Amino acid sequence: MDSSLREPCPVADSSPPVFRLTLNAGAYPLERTYPLADSFEVFRTGWEAHRASAELGRVWENLPPAADLEFRYAFSPGARIYLRMGLKRDISAWHDDPAGENWPLSDKEVDLNQPVAGYFHAENGWGAVTVGRFPVHWSPSEEYGLALSRSVPYHNGVMIAARMKRMRYLFLVSSLNPWLEGMPDSTDTLSTNYRVGSEEWQQRHYPGSLNDNAHLRVYDERIKTLITHRLEFPWDSGVFGITELSVVGGKTPDLRDLNPFGLWHNEFRDGFTSMAVSLDAKTRLPFGFSTFGELFLDDLRFGETESSSTPTILGWMLGLEHRWMCGFCLLSQSFHAIHTDDLMYRYLQPYNTLTSRFLLASNNQKDGANPFVDKYVVDYPLGYARGGGAMDWRYAARLTAGKTRATLHLDYLTFDGASLEIPFAALSDGSADKSPYQTEEWRVSLTGDRDLPWGLKVHAGAGWQWLLFPARNPRGPYSHGQCAFGLSWTFPR
Repeated sequence: MDSSLREPCPVADSSPPVFRLTLNAGAYPLERTYPLADSFEVFRTGWEAHRASAELGRVWENLPPAADLEFRYAFSPGARIYLRMGLKRDISAWHDDPAGENWPLSDKEVDLNQPVAGYFHAENGWGAVTVGRFPVHWSPSEEYGLALSRSVPYHNGVMIAARMKRMRYLFLVSSLNPWLEGMPDSTDTLSTNYRVGSEEWQQRHYPGSLNDNAHLRVYDERIKTLITHRLEFPWDSGVFGITELSVVGGKTPDLRDLNPFGLWHNEFRDGFTSMAVSLDAKTRLPFGFSTFGELFLDDLRFGETESSSTPTILGWMLGLEHRWMCGFCLLSQSFHAIHTDDLMYRYLQPYNTLTSRFLLASNNQKDGANPFVDKYVVDYPLGYARGGGAMDWRYAARLTAGKTRATLHLDYLTFDGASLEIPFAALSDGSADKSPYQTEEWRVSLTGDRDLPWGLKVHAGAGWQWLLFPARNPRGPYSHGQCAFGLSWTFPR
Protein backbone atom coordinates (compact mmCIF):
# COMPACT_ATOMS: atom_id res chain seq x y z
CA MET A 1 0.00 0.00 0.00
CA ASP A 2 1.19 3.51 -0.80
CA SER A 3 2.68 4.92 2.39
CA SER A 4 0.74 8.16 1.85
CA LEU A 5 -2.47 6.23 2.52
CA ARG A 6 -1.45 4.80 5.91
CA GLU A 7 -3.11 3.24 7.82
CA PRO A 8 -6.55 2.43 7.62
CA CYS A 9 -6.57 -1.25 6.83
CA PRO A 10 -6.76 -1.84 3.07
CA VAL A 11 -9.51 -3.91 1.53
CA ALA A 12 -7.99 -7.19 0.37
CA ASP A 13 -9.84 -7.31 -2.97
CA SER A 14 -11.92 -5.08 -5.23
CA SER A 15 -15.28 -6.63 -4.27
CA PRO A 16 -15.10 -7.85 -0.65
CA PRO A 17 -18.17 -9.22 1.13
CA VAL A 18 -20.28 -6.62 2.92
CA PHE A 19 -20.21 -8.61 6.18
CA ARG A 20 -17.55 -10.97 7.48
CA LEU A 21 -17.85 -12.94 10.71
CA THR A 22 -14.95 -14.64 12.49
CA LEU A 23 -15.36 -16.93 15.51
CA ASN A 24 -12.35 -17.87 17.59
CA ALA A 25 -11.95 -20.09 20.64
CA GLY A 26 -8.61 -20.71 22.29
CA ALA A 27 -6.07 -20.02 25.02
CA TYR A 28 -3.71 -17.09 24.39
CA PRO A 29 -1.59 -16.39 27.48
CA LEU A 30 1.65 -15.36 25.71
CA GLU A 31 3.57 -12.18 26.68
CA ARG A 32 1.48 -11.34 29.73
CA THR A 33 3.25 -9.28 32.37
CA TYR A 34 2.49 -9.29 36.10
CA PRO A 35 0.77 -7.80 37.98
CA LEU A 36 -2.13 -6.74 35.80
CA ALA A 37 -2.20 -3.17 37.12
CA ASP A 38 -1.35 -0.91 40.04
CA SER A 39 -3.67 1.43 41.90
CA PHE A 40 -4.08 4.70 39.99
CA GLU A 41 -6.87 6.62 41.68
CA VAL A 42 -9.14 6.08 44.69
CA PHE A 43 -12.60 7.48 44.02
CA ARG A 44 -13.89 6.69 47.48
CA THR A 45 -13.27 3.93 50.01
CA GLY A 46 -13.19 0.59 48.23
CA TRP A 47 -13.71 2.02 44.71
CA GLU A 48 -10.66 2.54 42.50
CA ALA A 49 -9.18 2.83 39.03
CA HIS A 50 -6.00 0.88 38.26
CA ARG A 51 -3.30 1.52 35.66
CA ALA A 52 -1.91 -1.20 33.37
CA SER A 53 1.23 -0.87 31.28
CA ALA A 54 1.00 0.09 27.63
CA GLU A 55 2.84 -3.07 26.66
CA LEU A 56 0.31 -5.31 28.43
CA GLY A 57 -2.54 -3.25 27.02
CA ARG A 58 -1.18 -3.81 23.52
CA VAL A 59 -0.98 -7.59 24.11
CA TRP A 60 -4.61 -7.62 25.24
CA GLU A 61 -5.69 -5.49 22.27
CA ASN A 62 -4.18 -8.17 20.01
CA LEU A 63 -6.13 -10.93 21.78
CA PRO A 64 -8.39 -12.59 19.15
CA PRO A 65 -12.04 -11.78 19.93
CA ALA A 66 -14.41 -14.68 20.51
CA ALA A 67 -16.54 -13.19 17.72
CA ASP A 68 -15.43 -10.50 15.31
CA LEU A 69 -17.85 -8.79 12.91
CA GLU A 70 -16.62 -6.60 10.05
CA PHE A 71 -18.77 -4.43 7.80
CA ARG A 72 -17.47 -2.94 4.53
CA TYR A 73 -19.43 -0.98 2.00
CA ALA A 74 -17.93 0.56 -1.13
CA PHE A 75 -19.73 3.67 -2.37
CA SER A 76 -17.40 3.73 -5.37
CA PRO A 77 -14.05 2.13 -6.32
CA GLY A 78 -12.25 4.79 -4.24
CA ALA A 79 -14.65 5.38 -1.34
CA ARG A 80 -15.77 3.00 1.38
CA ILE A 81 -16.98 2.74 4.95
CA TYR A 82 -15.53 0.19 7.38
CA LEU A 83 -16.82 -0.90 10.81
CA ARG A 84 -15.47 -3.53 13.17
CA MET A 85 -16.58 -4.71 16.59
CA GLY A 86 -16.31 -7.92 18.51
CA LEU A 87 -17.29 -10.05 21.46
CA LYS A 88 -14.14 -10.05 23.55
CA ARG A 89 -13.06 -11.07 27.03
CA ASP A 90 -12.47 -8.33 29.59
CA ILE A 91 -8.79 -7.53 30.22
CA SER A 92 -8.91 -8.48 33.91
CA ALA A 93 -10.78 -11.76 33.26
CA TRP A 94 -8.27 -12.73 30.58
CA HIS A 95 -5.27 -11.80 32.72
CA ASP A 96 -6.54 -13.66 35.80
CA ASP A 97 -7.16 -16.86 33.82
CA PRO A 98 -4.00 -19.05 33.91
CA ALA A 99 -4.91 -20.44 30.48
CA GLY A 100 -5.62 -17.01 28.99
CA GLU A 101 -8.84 -18.13 27.31
CA ASN A 102 -10.40 -15.56 25.01
CA TRP A 103 -14.06 -16.58 25.41
CA PRO A 104 -16.14 -14.68 28.05
CA LEU A 105 -17.48 -17.15 30.60
CA SER A 106 -20.18 -14.82 31.96
CA ASP A 107 -21.81 -11.49 31.15
CA LYS A 108 -19.42 -9.79 33.62
CA GLU A 109 -16.44 -10.93 31.53
CA VAL A 110 -17.62 -9.26 28.32
CA ASP A 111 -15.40 -6.39 27.18
CA LEU A 112 -17.42 -3.16 27.10
CA ASN A 113 -14.93 -1.14 25.04
CA GLN A 114 -16.27 -1.63 21.54
CA PRO A 115 -16.17 -0.88 18.61
CA VAL A 116 -12.46 -0.78 17.84
CA ALA A 117 -12.73 0.68 14.32
CA GLY A 118 -15.19 2.69 12.28
CA TYR A 119 -14.24 5.11 9.52
CA PHE A 120 -14.98 6.53 6.09
CA HIS A 121 -12.07 6.38 3.63
CA ALA A 122 -11.80 7.91 0.15
CA GLU A 123 -8.82 8.02 -2.19
CA ASN A 124 -7.93 8.88 -5.77
CA GLY A 125 -4.91 10.00 -7.75
CA TRP A 126 -4.23 13.05 -5.60
CA GLY A 127 -4.36 11.32 -2.22
CA ALA A 128 -6.79 10.21 0.45
CA VAL A 129 -8.94 11.32 3.37
CA THR A 130 -10.04 9.22 6.37
CA VAL A 131 -12.54 10.24 9.05
CA GLY A 132 -13.52 8.25 12.15
CA ARG A 133 -11.76 5.72 14.38
CA PHE A 134 -8.73 4.12 12.72
CA PRO A 135 -5.12 3.00 13.38
CA VAL A 136 -2.10 5.07 12.29
CA HIS A 137 1.47 3.93 11.66
CA TRP A 138 4.06 6.40 10.33
CA SER A 139 7.40 4.66 10.54
CA PRO A 140 10.02 3.10 8.24
CA SER A 141 9.62 -0.10 10.28
CA GLU A 142 6.53 -2.24 9.78
CA GLU A 143 6.59 -3.30 13.44
CA TYR A 144 7.72 -0.39 15.62
CA GLY A 145 7.95 3.39 15.50
CA LEU A 146 9.09 6.30 17.66
CA ALA A 147 6.74 9.09 16.52
CA LEU A 148 3.42 7.50 15.53
CA SER A 149 2.90 3.76 15.57
CA ARG A 150 0.42 1.00 16.29
CA SER A 151 1.35 1.32 19.94
CA VAL A 152 -1.89 3.33 20.08
CA PRO A 153 -4.70 0.91 19.12
CA TYR A 154 -6.65 3.60 17.28
CA HIS A 155 -7.14 7.34 16.87
CA ASN A 156 -10.41 9.29 16.72
CA GLY A 157 -9.93 12.00 14.15
CA VAL A 158 -9.31 12.91 10.53
CA MET A 159 -6.29 12.17 8.32
CA ILE A 160 -5.48 13.72 4.94
CA ALA A 161 -2.82 12.39 2.57
CA ALA A 162 -1.73 14.20 -0.59
CA ARG A 163 0.47 12.90 -3.41
CA MET A 164 2.74 15.26 -5.30
CA LYS A 165 5.27 14.63 -8.01
CA ARG A 166 8.29 14.10 -5.74
CA MET A 167 6.74 14.41 -2.31
CA ARG A 168 3.91 13.09 -0.15
CA TYR A 169 2.19 15.02 2.60
CA LEU A 170 0.17 13.69 5.55
CA PHE A 171 -1.86 15.61 8.12
CA LEU A 172 -3.59 14.09 11.16
CA VAL A 173 -5.79 15.61 13.86
CA SER A 174 -6.69 13.20 16.67
CA SER A 175 -8.78 13.82 19.78
CA LEU A 176 -7.13 12.24 22.84
CA ASN A 177 -8.84 11.32 26.10
CA PRO A 178 -8.62 14.26 28.58
CA TRP A 179 -9.25 12.23 31.76
CA LEU A 180 -6.86 13.25 34.56
CA GLU A 181 -6.25 11.60 37.92
CA GLY A 182 -7.33 13.60 40.96
CA MET A 183 -10.75 14.03 42.54
CA PRO A 184 -11.55 17.34 44.24
CA ASP A 185 -11.49 17.35 48.04
CA SER A 186 -15.20 18.16 48.04
CA THR A 187 -18.48 16.66 46.96
CA ASP A 188 -19.15 19.83 44.97
CA THR A 189 -18.77 18.94 41.27
CA LEU A 190 -17.60 22.51 40.53
CA SER A 191 -14.80 22.36 43.09
CA THR A 192 -11.20 22.76 41.91
CA ASN A 193 -9.69 21.90 45.28
CA TYR A 194 -7.66 18.99 43.93
CA ARG A 195 -5.21 16.95 45.96
CA VAL A 196 -1.74 18.47 45.83
CA GLY A 197 0.45 16.53 43.40
CA SER A 198 -2.45 14.93 41.51
CA GLU A 199 -2.64 15.30 37.73
CA GLU A 200 -5.52 17.74 38.03
CA TRP A 201 -3.40 19.81 40.43
CA GLN A 202 -0.31 19.63 38.20
CA GLN A 203 -2.29 20.92 35.23
CA ARG A 204 -3.09 24.08 37.19
CA HIS A 205 0.22 24.65 38.99
CA TYR A 206 3.23 25.06 36.72
CA PRO A 207 6.70 24.94 38.28
CA GLY A 208 8.72 28.16 38.43
CA SER A 209 10.53 28.45 35.09
CA LEU A 210 7.62 27.19 33.02
CA ASN A 211 5.28 29.47 34.95
CA ASP A 212 7.52 32.39 34.02
CA ASN A 213 7.49 31.45 30.33
CA ALA A 214 3.69 31.07 30.37
CA HIS A 215 3.38 34.47 32.17
CA LEU A 216 1.09 32.97 34.81
CA ARG A 217 -1.42 31.79 32.20
CA VAL A 218 -3.06 28.48 33.10
CA TYR A 219 -4.79 26.25 30.56
CA ASP A 220 -7.07 23.68 32.18
CA GLU A 221 -9.97 23.00 29.81
CA ARG A 222 -10.66 19.29 29.59
CA ILE A 223 -9.43 18.76 26.06
CA LYS A 224 -6.29 17.20 24.56
CA THR A 225 -5.58 17.21 20.82
CA LEU A 226 -2.83 15.68 18.71
CA ILE A 227 -1.91 17.58 15.53
CA THR A 228 0.73 16.08 13.26
CA HIS A 229 2.30 16.81 9.88
CA ARG A 230 4.54 14.62 7.77
CA LEU A 231 6.51 15.09 4.58
CA GLU A 232 7.87 12.08 2.68
CA PHE A 233 10.42 12.29 -0.12
CA PRO A 234 10.57 9.01 -2.04
CA TRP A 235 13.30 7.95 -4.45
CA ASP A 236 13.84 4.86 -6.54
CA SER A 237 15.17 2.72 -3.70
CA GLY A 238 13.77 4.31 -0.57
CA VAL A 239 12.08 7.18 1.23
CA PHE A 240 13.01 9.96 3.66
CA GLY A 241 10.42 11.37 6.06
CA ILE A 242 10.03 14.27 8.50
CA THR A 243 7.25 14.19 11.10
CA GLU A 244 6.22 17.01 13.44
CA LEU A 245 3.99 16.22 16.42
CA SER A 246 2.18 18.84 18.44
CA VAL A 247 -0.03 18.10 21.45
CA VAL A 248 -2.35 20.97 22.40
CA GLY A 249 -3.76 20.50 25.89
CA GLY A 250 -5.95 22.53 28.21
CA LYS A 251 -7.46 24.66 25.43
CA THR A 252 -9.51 24.23 22.28
CA PRO A 253 -7.20 24.30 19.25
CA ASP A 254 -7.61 27.38 17.06
CA LEU A 255 -6.58 27.95 13.45
CA ARG A 256 -3.00 28.73 14.51
CA ASP A 257 -2.79 25.25 15.97
CA LEU A 258 -4.74 23.50 13.21
CA ASN A 259 -3.04 25.17 10.24
CA PRO A 260 -2.15 22.16 8.03
CA PHE A 261 0.65 24.11 6.35
CA GLY A 262 2.22 25.68 9.44
CA LEU A 263 5.17 23.30 9.44
CA TRP A 264 8.15 23.35 11.79
CA HIS A 265 7.54 26.66 13.47
CA ASN A 266 7.68 27.72 17.09
CA GLU A 267 5.44 30.50 18.31
CA PHE A 268 6.53 29.88 21.92
CA ARG A 269 3.05 28.78 22.92
CA ASP A 270 4.11 28.00 26.47
CA GLY A 271 1.58 26.46 28.78
CA PHE A 272 -0.54 24.51 26.32
CA THR A 273 1.67 22.95 23.62
CA SER A 274 4.46 20.38 23.46
CA MET A 275 6.24 19.55 20.22
CA ALA A 276 8.56 16.88 18.86
CA VAL A 277 10.17 16.11 15.51
CA SER A 278 11.09 12.75 13.99
CA LEU A 279 13.47 12.12 11.08
CA ASP A 280 13.41 8.71 9.39
CA ALA A 281 14.63 6.99 6.27
CA LYS A 282 14.55 3.60 4.60
CA THR A 283 16.48 2.28 1.63
CA ARG A 284 16.64 -0.98 -0.27
CA LEU A 285 19.98 -2.76 -0.64
CA PRO A 286 21.10 -5.59 -2.92
CA PHE A 287 20.30 -9.26 -2.27
CA GLY A 288 16.90 -8.59 -0.65
CA PHE A 289 18.16 -6.41 2.22
CA SER A 290 16.71 -3.11 3.43
CA THR A 291 17.97 -0.80 6.15
CA PHE A 292 16.14 1.94 8.03
CA GLY A 293 16.46 4.34 10.92
CA GLU A 294 14.50 6.89 12.91
CA LEU A 295 15.66 9.76 15.15
CA PHE A 296 13.12 11.26 17.56
CA LEU A 297 13.81 14.71 19.04
CA ASP A 298 11.48 15.71 21.87
CA ASP A 299 11.34 19.51 21.99
CA LEU A 300 10.61 19.64 25.70
CA ARG A 301 11.70 22.80 27.52
CA PHE A 302 11.45 23.17 31.25
CA GLY A 303 14.03 25.96 31.73
CA GLU A 304 14.23 29.51 30.43
CA THR A 305 13.39 29.75 26.72
CA GLU A 306 17.01 30.39 25.73
CA SER A 307 18.60 28.46 28.58
CA SER A 308 21.57 26.24 27.80
CA SER A 309 20.17 23.78 30.34
CA THR A 310 17.38 22.67 28.00
CA PRO A 311 17.67 18.87 28.03
CA THR A 312 18.38 16.79 24.97
CA ILE A 313 15.66 14.16 24.86
CA LEU A 314 16.29 11.68 22.08
CA GLY A 315 15.16 8.33 20.86
CA TRP A 316 16.62 6.33 18.02
CA MET A 317 15.85 3.17 16.11
CA LEU A 318 18.07 1.30 13.67
CA GLY A 319 16.97 -1.73 11.73
CA LEU A 320 17.76 -4.23 9.03
CA GLU A 321 15.31 -6.34 7.02
CA HIS A 322 15.81 -9.23 4.62
CA ARG A 323 13.43 -11.12 2.34
CA TRP A 324 14.34 -14.41 0.66
CA MET A 325 12.15 -16.40 -1.71
CA CYS A 326 12.95 -20.10 -2.02
CA GLY A 327 10.51 -22.06 -4.15
CA PHE A 328 7.07 -21.60 -2.61
CA CYS A 329 8.50 -20.38 0.73
CA LEU A 330 9.07 -16.75 1.70
CA LEU A 331 11.40 -16.01 4.62
CA SER A 332 11.47 -12.46 5.96
CA GLN A 333 13.71 -11.37 8.83
CA SER A 334 14.05 -8.13 10.77
CA PHE A 335 16.39 -6.78 13.43
CA HIS A 336 15.70 -3.66 15.54
CA ALA A 337 17.83 -1.74 18.01
CA ILE A 338 15.69 0.81 19.88
CA HIS A 339 16.73 3.36 22.50
CA THR A 340 14.50 5.89 24.28
CA ASP A 341 15.55 8.53 26.81
CA ASP A 342 13.91 8.58 30.24
CA LEU A 343 11.81 11.69 29.55
CA MET A 344 10.53 10.71 26.13
CA TYR A 345 6.77 11.16 25.71
CA ARG A 346 6.51 12.81 29.16
CA TYR A 347 5.83 16.42 30.12
CA LEU A 348 5.41 18.61 33.17
CA GLN A 349 1.73 19.21 32.36
CA PRO A 350 -0.38 16.06 32.00
CA TYR A 351 -2.31 17.43 29.01
CA ASN A 352 0.91 17.86 27.02
CA THR A 353 2.32 14.36 27.33
CA LEU A 354 2.89 12.53 24.04
CA THR A 355 0.60 9.72 25.12
CA SER A 356 -2.94 8.59 24.38
CA ARG A 357 -4.90 7.60 27.47
CA PHE A 358 -7.43 4.77 27.18
CA LEU A 359 -10.01 4.16 29.91
CA LEU A 360 -11.15 0.55 29.81
CA ALA A 361 -14.48 0.12 31.55
CA SER A 362 -14.83 -3.22 33.36
CA ASN A 363 -17.69 -5.18 34.90
CA ASN A 364 -15.51 -8.09 35.98
CA GLN A 365 -16.08 -7.74 39.71
CA LYS A 366 -16.93 -10.35 42.29
CA ASP A 367 -19.73 -9.57 44.70
CA GLY A 368 -18.32 -7.61 47.62
CA ALA A 369 -14.96 -7.05 45.91
CA ASN A 370 -12.66 -4.64 47.74
CA PRO A 371 -11.35 -2.68 46.01
CA PHE A 372 -14.05 -2.42 43.36
CA VAL A 373 -12.11 -1.66 40.16
CA ASP A 374 -14.35 -0.48 37.34
CA LYS A 375 -11.73 1.25 35.17
CA TYR A 376 -8.30 0.29 33.87
CA VAL A 377 -6.18 3.18 32.65
CA VAL A 378 -3.61 2.56 29.90
CA ASP A 379 -1.28 5.35 28.77
CA TYR A 380 -0.04 4.44 25.29
CA PRO A 381 3.03 6.37 24.11
CA LEU A 382 2.35 7.73 20.62
CA GLY A 383 5.43 5.93 19.34
CA TYR A 384 7.22 3.08 21.10
CA ALA A 385 4.98 0.99 23.37
CA ARG A 386 7.66 0.49 26.04
CA GLY A 387 7.99 4.26 26.46
CA GLY A 388 11.05 6.05 27.80
CA GLY A 389 14.09 4.47 29.45
CA ALA A 390 14.32 1.44 27.15
CA MET A 391 17.26 -0.12 25.31
CA ASP A 392 15.92 -3.03 23.31
CA TRP A 393 17.26 -5.51 20.76
CA ARG A 394 14.61 -7.36 18.76
CA TYR A 395 14.88 -10.09 16.13
CA ALA A 396 11.99 -11.62 14.18
CA ALA A 397 11.81 -14.25 11.44
CA ARG A 398 8.63 -15.00 9.48
CA LEU A 399 8.17 -18.00 7.23
CA THR A 400 5.27 -18.31 4.80
CA ALA A 401 4.87 -21.63 3.02
CA GLY A 402 1.59 -21.98 1.18
CA LYS A 403 -1.19 -22.06 3.75
CA THR A 404 1.19 -22.19 6.72
CA ARG A 405 2.76 -19.20 8.49
CA ALA A 406 5.22 -19.19 11.40
CA THR A 407 6.91 -16.37 13.32
CA LEU A 408 9.89 -16.49 15.67
CA HIS A 409 10.60 -13.59 18.05
CA LEU A 410 13.80 -13.26 20.08
CA ASP A 411 14.08 -10.10 22.22
CA TYR A 412 16.58 -8.76 24.74
CA LEU A 413 14.93 -5.87 26.62
CA THR A 414 16.30 -3.55 29.29
CA PHE A 415 14.54 -0.80 31.22
CA ASP A 416 16.50 1.67 33.34
CA GLY A 417 13.62 2.36 35.72
CA ALA A 418 11.98 5.54 34.37
CA SER A 419 8.58 4.40 35.62
CA LEU A 420 5.41 6.46 35.30
CA GLU A 421 5.15 6.18 39.09
CA ILE A 422 8.18 8.50 39.38
CA PRO A 423 7.29 12.22 39.18
CA PHE A 424 8.52 14.01 36.09
CA ALA A 425 10.44 16.60 38.10
CA ALA A 426 12.40 13.89 39.95
CA LEU A 427 13.43 12.29 36.66
CA SER A 428 14.41 15.58 35.05
CA ASP A 429 16.64 16.76 37.91
CA GLY A 430 18.21 13.32 38.49
CA SER A 431 16.96 12.92 42.06
CA ALA A 432 14.74 9.90 41.35
CA ASP A 433 15.56 6.45 42.67
CA LYS A 434 14.96 4.29 39.60
CA SER A 435 16.49 1.08 40.91
CA PRO A 436 13.24 -0.55 42.14
CA TYR A 437 11.87 -0.44 38.62
CA GLN A 438 14.92 -1.51 36.60
CA THR A 439 14.57 -4.73 34.63
CA GLU A 440 16.48 -6.90 32.21
CA GLU A 441 14.54 -9.43 30.21
CA TRP A 442 14.84 -12.14 27.58
CA ARG A 443 11.83 -13.22 25.54
CA VAL A 444 11.45 -15.92 22.93
CA SER A 445 8.27 -17.04 21.20
CA LEU A 446 7.26 -19.18 18.26
CA THR A 447 3.76 -18.75 16.88
CA GLY A 448 2.05 -19.95 13.74
CA ASP A 449 -1.21 -20.69 11.98
CA ARG A 450 -2.45 -22.80 9.09
CA ASP A 451 -5.46 -22.40 6.82
CA LEU A 452 -7.82 -25.37 6.77
CA PRO A 453 -10.81 -26.14 4.54
CA TRP A 454 -14.23 -24.45 4.98
CA GLY A 455 -12.81 -21.20 6.39
CA LEU A 456 -11.15 -22.82 9.40
CA LYS A 457 -7.74 -21.84 10.71
CA VAL A 458 -5.67 -23.36 13.51
CA HIS A 459 -3.38 -21.22 15.71
CA ALA A 460 -0.57 -22.42 17.98
CA GLY A 461 2.36 -20.94 19.85
CA ALA A 462 4.85 -21.25 22.68
CA GLY A 463 6.91 -18.69 24.53
CA TRP A 464 9.39 -18.21 27.34
CA GLN A 465 10.21 -15.14 29.44
CA TRP A 466 13.19 -14.70 31.72
CA LEU A 467 12.94 -11.51 33.76
CA LEU A 468 15.64 -10.19 36.08
CA PHE A 469 14.65 -7.88 38.94
CA PRO A 470 17.11 -5.77 40.93
CA ALA A 471 18.73 -7.51 43.90
CA ARG A 472 16.81 -5.36 46.41
CA ASN A 473 13.53 -6.78 45.10
CA PRO A 474 12.57 -9.83 47.21
CA ARG A 475 10.97 -11.55 44.22
CA GLY A 476 14.33 -11.95 42.54
CA PRO A 477 14.62 -13.25 38.99
CA TYR A 478 11.98 -15.55 37.57
CA SER A 479 11.20 -17.29 34.34
CA HIS A 480 8.15 -18.99 32.96
CA GLY A 481 6.94 -20.61 29.77
CA GLN A 482 3.50 -20.66 28.20
CA CYS A 483 1.70 -22.26 25.28
CA ALA A 484 -1.17 -21.00 23.14
CA PHE A 485 -3.71 -22.76 20.94
CA GLY A 486 -6.85 -21.70 19.14
CA LEU A 487 -9.22 -22.46 16.29
CA SER A 488 -11.05 -19.87 14.20
CA TRP A 489 -13.74 -19.93 11.54
CA THR A 490 -14.41 -17.12 9.07
CA PHE A 491 -17.52 -16.69 6.90
CA PRO A 492 -17.44 -15.84 4.13
CA ARG A 493 -13.81 -16.62 3.43
